[in-house]
Amino acid sequence: MLVIAVLAVAAVVVLGTAQPRLAGTNAAFPGEIAATVKAGQRLCQLALVPTDTGAIELQLASGDPASLSLQLIEGDRVLATAAAPTARGRSTRFELPRRLGRDVFGSVCLRHGGGAPIALRGSLEKPGLTVDGAIVPGAISLAYYRPGRERLIAMVPVVAQRIGRTWGRFGGPGRAVGAAIFFLAGLALAGWALAGFARGRAGRRLALACAAVAVLNALAWSALTPPMQIPDEPYHLSYVQDLAEKGRPPDNPNDRLSDELNLIRGGARLGDVNFNYFGRPPWTADADRALDAELAKHPSTVNPGASVNVKDYPPVYYASLAPAYGVTHALGGSTLDAMTLMRAQGALLAGVTILALLALLGELFPARPLLAGGVALVCAYQPVFTWISGAINPDALLIALGALTFWLFARAFNRGLTVALALALGLVFAVTVLTKVSGLGFAPGWAAGIALLLWRRAPTGRLRPALAAALAAGAPLAAYALVNTLVWNRPLLPGGVGAAASGPSGPKGDQASSFATYLWQYFLPRVGSMTDFFQVRWTPKDLWTPLWVGKFGWYDYQFPHAVNTAAFGLFAVIGVAAVVALVPRLRELALPAIVFALLAAGLTVAIARAGYPLRASGNFLFEQARYLMPLIALYALALALAGSLLPRRFTLAAVALLLAGSVLHLLGAWELTIQRYFL
Repeated sequence: MLVIAVLAVAAVVVLGTAQPRLAGTNAAFPGEIAATVKAGQRLCQLALVPTDTGAIELQLASGDPASLSLQLIEGDRVLATAAAPTARGRSTRFELPRRLGRDVFGSVCLRHGGGAPIALRGSLEKPGLTVDGAIVPGAISLAYYRPGRERLIAMVPVVAQRIGRTWGRFGGPGRAVGAAIFFLAGLALAGWALAGFARGRAGRRLALACAAVAVLNALAWSALTPPMQIPDEPYHLSYVQDLAEKGRPPDNPNDRLSDELNLIRGGARLGDVNFNYFGRPPWTADADRALDAELAKHPSTVNPGASVNVKDYPPVYYASLAPAYGVTHALGGSTLDAMTLMRAQGALLAGVTILALLALLGELFPARPLLAGGVALVCAYQPVFTWISGAINPDALLIALGALTFWLFARAFNRGLTVALALALGLVFAVTVLTKVSGLGFAPGWAAGIALLLWRRAPTGRLRPALAAALAAGAPLAAYALVNTLVWNRPLLPGGVGAAASGPSGPKGDQASSFATYLWQYFLPRVGSMTDFFQVRWTPKDLWTPLWVGKFGWYDYQFPHAVNTAAFGLFAVIGVAAVVALVPRLRELALPAIVFALLAAGLTVAIARAGYPLRASGNFLFEQARYLMPLIALYALALALAGSLLPRRFTLAAVALLLAGSVLHLLGAWELTIQRYFL
């Protein structure tokens, strides 16, 4: 009811707001002076002006725009002329005499009638600019607007069409409708499940409902996010393509992708959109038809090379996607069509994660089904988790495996280490390492957990579970090592792991000291003369909280600072409450707490070892919440421990309030995504 009330207010305020609406941009980021036009000169910018454009806006750095006039030219024909521009700060807008009924590939030309020179903002890295017929480097920024002002509610059909662009056979407005249906169905299931937990029920139906909520949210993300607008998605696709087309993981790391993948990247305008808030994906039917026509020619799907980013990754995750790729191509489709199926497969992993979290909380809070179920539902609405689960990214599988690891250890400490549990723990560990090498970070915690569980058993009952765990973990890893080195001729450990282990050049003592400083600043404030690796005052507040609350796309849009500050305060309260609740239970939970801490510490150090040489060399894009998301079980445990302090009669109100906030949090992330890509 709280969510519905907030949404009703938002609908009145936001959907009723009228303002100028974009028809598109030329993706030239207005970060510098790209051109200066003097009196009497004529400047022309090569441009694809989209359908429905009624005004063209420029970004001025200096000068009076009153002397400028604009022409839209296609070939030798002048399609539109505009004078007397209107100014909005440094933005100057020219109203066209009529709305364009089609895409126009031509030139936007400006003539300076007289007066002081006018400097225009744009990008020197983009092409297409001429001054008095002479080619000059750079491109000026152009934003194309629909005529007049429009209320957001009137834009809903337009946004739905834009969401469905560049998706091949799975495109069209139905994609946006599907995302809305997924969200509403998930909301209904969450309400039904919460009501069931409130009545003290538990069981498979409620567990499956919680899992379905996460799957539906991830499916909504997969439908909303444009192709290639999730980190490294092109490279993960190339890995799947290599397995399917060549029957082996990628080799020859020269960053050359197949003709088909390059065509999809270009059609999705990856280079124009990622890291560029001024860029937008293609929004017109003409662009859609052009891409579909090129893909219908069946360009080569064989990668001449491989991306350095993923060339040494283990193959388990990618092998799981190969059937979707193969079936799609066997039916005459393209990799663009297969992307929808692959993302949907990742969404199913979100359900596995939530099932594991619910089972974990059931082991540790058996008498509090409402608390356990409510926390699982809150996690099912975590934006970064559901976003990356609805992506083509091995982290989706790693997150599920991390949750399974925590649950299996909790179950084993509760019920004893049976042969079946030992087999499951060993197999999950092996698959974790074969999904992503950072999974090796779980090794110390896994080994300590198995050792402690064996120590708790009678000496005569240790051999069988010990052998089961060792064989289940060791056999798949040994088989992979043999195939990897003898058949595929690949290194046993990725080159990136070796580079991270050695760190930047310099004396080994300095390297160790620098890494210790870097790791200190992961969670603690910089002190004294420490090297400032992160360029923030305190990483938990200024780095990790914004990442966990939500940075999306290629980490080029996020929640406002005020939201992150409020979230940090809430996380701090939950953290303190969780510690207070844990202290009285330490005697009971000492051994699993040690194992959980070692699992978390091991993964954190493994990730830090990969990030350290990048930070030391000035790369500030490595640290991402998705890398730590395999520890989502600790997030769920903190929420449950904090909630356990509440009297039982207040649990429903607290859980319902927290769940409502989580739903609105996810909706806020989707609103940011729609603003970023479709408005």
